[in-house]
Amino acid sequence: MNFVWTLALQCGLVPIVMGGKWISIMSDSNSYKKVNGFGVRVTGASHMLLEVKACKGAEIQLQQDDTGSGSWVYCKLGGDLNEWTAMAASELCDDAGCGWLGYDYQPVLDCDNFKPFWLAWDAAGTFSVGKGNVLGSDVLVTGTVTPFDVNFFMVSHNDADVVAEWRILVDEAPAFISPASTGTTVVDVSEDTPTGDIIYTVAGTDNEGDSLTFTLDTHADVFEFVGGGLRMQQPLDYETLNTYRLLISMSDGRNTEQAMMTVQVTDVVDETPVITLSGTLAIPEEMAVDSVVNLYTVDDPDEGDTLKYAISGSESTFFSVDPTSGVLKIAQRIDRDQVALASVSFDLTVTDSSGLGSTRTITATIVDINDNNPAFFATSYTVDVAENTPVDTVVLELVVNDADDGTNAASRIVLQDGTQDMFNVTGSQLKTVTSNLDYESLSVYEFIFTIVAVNEDNLRTGTTTVSVKVTPVNEFDPVFDTPTVDGTNQFPEASLSEDVPVNHEISFTASDADLGVDGDVTFSLVSVLDSNGGDSSDKFEIDSNTGILKTLRPLDIDTATGGVAYHDVTVRITDGASLPRSSEGTMRFTLIDVNDNIPKFDSTHYAVTVNEDIAVGDVVATVVATDDDGDQVTLTLEGGGSYFEITGSDVVLKYPLDYSPVHVLTLRADDGTFTTNAVMLVTVVDVVLTTLTIMVATDAAIPEDQNEGTVLKGVFVTHGNTGAVTYSLGGTNAGFLSVNPTGELSYGSQRIDRDGSSGITTLSDITLKAADSSGNEATADLTFIIIDINDNAPLATVLAPTAQVRENSQDNQLVTSLDFTDADEDSNSNVTLNLVSGDVHNVFKVVDYDLYVRGTGIDYEALTGDNSYNIALHAVDNPQTSTPLTSTVIVHVEILGENEFEPSWTSPTPGAGSTFPEVTIKESATLGQTVETFVATDNDGGDDGLITYSVIDIKNPSGISVTGKFEMTTDGRLVVASLLDYDNDTGGVDYYTVTVAASDSSSTNVKSTTGNVKVILEDVEVENVIVLPKLPVADTTTELWVMRALVAVLGIAAAVFACVMIRSIIETMSSSTPEVTKPPDKVWMERAVSVTPHMSLESVIIDDDDDTFTSALFRPNTTTTETTQPSLGAGQGNDQ
Repeated sequence: MNFVWTLALQCGLVPIVMGGKWISIMSDSNSYKKVNGFGVRVTGASHMLLEVKACKGAEIQLQQDDTGSGSWVYCKLGGDLNEWTAMAASELCDDAGCGWLGYDYQPVLDCDNFKPFWLAWDAAGTFSVGKGNVLGSDVLVTGTVTPFDVNFFMVSHNDADVVAEWRILVDEAPAFISPASTGTTVVDVSEDTPTGDIIYTVAGTDNEGDSLTFTLDTHADVFEFVGGGLRMQQPLDYETLNTYRLLISMSDGRNTEQAMMTVQVTDVVDETPVITLSGTLAIPEEMAVDSVVNLYTVDDPDEGDTLKYAISGSESTFFSVDPTSGVLKIAQRIDRDQVALASVSFDLTVTDSSGLGSTRTITATIVDINDNNPAFFATSYTVDVAENTPVDTVVLELVVNDADDGTNAASRIVLQDGTQDMFNVTGSQLKTVTSNLDYESLSVYEFIFTIVAVNEDNLRTGTTTVSVKVTPVNEFDPVFDTPTVDGTNQFPEASLSEDVPVNHEISFTASDADLGVDGDVTFSLVSVLDSNGGDSSDKFEIDSNTGILKTLRPLDIDTATGGVAYHDVTVRITDGASLPRSSEGTMRFTLIDVNDNIPKFDSTHYAVTVNEDIAVGDVVATVVATDDDGDQVTLTLEGGGSYFEITGSDVVLKYPLDYSPVHVLTLRADDGTFTTNAVMLVTVVDVVLTTLTIMVATDAAIPEDQNEGTVLKGVFVTHGNTGAVTYSLGGTNAGFLSVNPTGELSYGSQRIDRDGSSGITTLSDITLKAADSSGNEATADLTFIIIDINDNAPLATVLAPTAQVRENSQDNQLVTSLDFTDADEDSNSNVTLNLVSGDVHNVFKVVDYDLYVRGTGIDYEALTGDNSYNIALHAVDNPQTSTPLTSTVIVHVEILGENEFEPSWTSPTPGAGSTFPEVTIKESATLGQTVETFVATDNDGGDDGLITYSVIDIKNPSGISVTGKFEMTTDGRLVVASLLDYDNDTGGVDYYTVTVAASDSSSTNVKSTTGNVKVILEDVEVENVIVLPKLPVADTTTELWVMRALVAVLGIAAAVFACVMIRSIIETMSSSTPEVTKPPDKVWMERAVSVTPHMSLESVIIDDDDDTFTSALFRPNTTTTETTQPSLGAGQGNDQ
């Protein structure tokens, strides 16, 4: 009911109609009257209807409880002289008084007649009061407060000695007797009950005895009320609707109550079963026996009716039906494929318990299922495909059969495995898909495929195996590989020495790009022609398989012996195909003349007679030597006591002859390979001379630098002497030689040195004197050619050369060039330079007189000590006969490092993002205190591997860079560089992110690595204490920090002084008494809405002199203000 009234109040006007009863209450100014005590229900209500007869000041108070401590709303009707109506609330009250919730200026009371009013409130805290007998009309005051439950309704009157009369309308809602208010009442009604029958009687009670009326809010089209009787208007049908939920409203004219009841329709068997066929009458073939088939549904509108099922017809034998449940099952196999059974028909009869029945003929299509695999015509195929077969050539036609029908028989053929880039299936054809079906490029020649026929539903498959053999085609000519032929089928010319032995081999290789027998190559000779055009095939043969050409006979180029200049050999190569292909090539073998003939003298024995006094250089005899090869023949002479020599083909006297009857000479002819000897007999005829004569050898050559006393022979001979002869030497250069009295000539005490710019190349100005016993004398001038000997070692122009080279230098980079001198001549001064030691890593090499880098293996870091090499080089001369002489030079090669590596952290170990583990330090840390020690290494050597440490950046938690908080020492310690502060109120932070760097000391290419460490500050409670570290006197940075600390101390002292002064001022000021202005003792309220033309939205002071409110909630006002605005009346809140 409260809901109904609230809805009426919110949505429109609710007239006060007759019904209910009035409760009369008399009130005066002495106390409030509780309406609750007169049988009026307040708790749970949302409005109250009342009438008042009074001249002025009728008061109403709605309260949460009856103690006055809870929330309340106060309303005064006809305030002052029946001039205004106002409403106040407890939550608008404070120590200064209470404010109005709302007010209205108009007279509302009558001293002689009852005036109707209404009050309403809701769960949102909205309270309203209006006049008249229509709820929600003529609103006087309305306002909203914090919601509270209204449990007490009180009335009073402030007109002394006058009694106000109140009449409160009490109209309680009626209550249902039947049906039950809980909605559990159920009435069973047979569906064949006649229209117009009363099926139920509704009854209720009303405390005020009001007349009750009943209405249906649901199903009023089927049922209706006649008085309290529920009567049927329409027939009932159980099968259409068997349950009715009726909502019944009962009204006493003002209040309405509702109740639910249920009318349950009971069934009567009166409907014929209905057979409904399935939308698609189809049965898959090959369903298992006893499989359930859903071809129909049977409906009987009669609930609970029992049905009987039966089937009939010739094809009904395929099925069985359960007579009770009607479930249709397969009774025997249905095979559509074998008997072409496209459909089956049978009759279904259904009968209910009352004998009502239906019969329908059911024809079901038998649906083909995919129960047969596709099958190829053959389980395997073998086909040959020639290489180079064009693209899209059909290799094999495939035929597939399937016993199923329609799409179940449709299949697609796919190549399940195999070389799909060479063969593939299109439709039912296996085709080539590449033009590169090249037998020669294949690694296998037989391709075995599994080809699958797949039904369209991918459920069933059939397979066959196809073997495709690629057969070769003889498509290539054989070609010579080595040697190759030119465009005219000519091999490059070759040379053969004429003295090659029989069976000398010349190798020919050939190939054929075809494979198999088509690529097998055999060799044969077409022709062999010599330079004269003659057939020389008897001199060569070729192995047909290996291609090795052999000589069968000796070859000869010498014309004198019937030789030829060359042989042209034509070789043919042929492949092994049934229709072979071949190629030819001709090679000219030009013969190289070799010394294969012995030189020949024109005589094997020579006899010559000469006088003993012939002059040196005279020709003794002339010989002739020839060589069939045309080689130059060199003649030499042996024997004869070295008195003779051969020049060209002439035998001449070399030294003066001293009588000796016979000299036997051996002549040798040498063509460079072969020698032939002949004998020459020289008979010397004695000649008697009467004059002493000295005969001297011309162009005598003697070696330099021989020991004193070394004898020289064959230099001179004396003739015509009488008796013994004595000898002596004279001349400016006589000291270089010595001669004893008997004529033995030897080296003297002075050294004969041919070397150098002042060396002696020809020794002359020496006179030999001979005297015999008869006093005869003779002289002769001696002249000698000085022969160089290897008596000087090579010397470097720089004895201790140095060089620099950088590590990782490129191969063949020059390190240094050297120069050598050798005072000797010719081969004795030819110097060869060799590296003999010091190259421990094999990274250097010598070319001529230059030292080079070998490879790129010079590694600075692999060296120890001074990072250098001491390379020992031997300089060796190259004499033809004597022992070589050597000298050693040490080249000091300094290796310059290259900055190859970046420094890397070893402690602490950085994590992801080059972040080190966090460290914590107290904010009171002293200057220079170590925060963390960092260690980095660099794999470079030298300065490039020396590490320096630095602080790159310091950021506070806001990401702002700061300076001077930390610094790095040379040994990698991160230390405190300025005072730290954790406290926020002094600008401190709780951590810093410090970026540190480790850099190498390269002079050209510095490399660095960085890392971040989070330095967390730990708060320390320290009062007015500054800790200064004990620092070295000479540390200027420390002195700066000491000065900063002193400044900080002075700053703190100044701050303490300022605090003391401020406190003194405050105490002085607090000793005087300030003047306090109290607010006026008035109640202020702001008008919400002006209800008279002359009132505006302004603060209005209420003079409550006339109406003193003695409740503790309203403070008496001592200030009197003349006004016509409402005031709180006396007696408010008394005796509640």
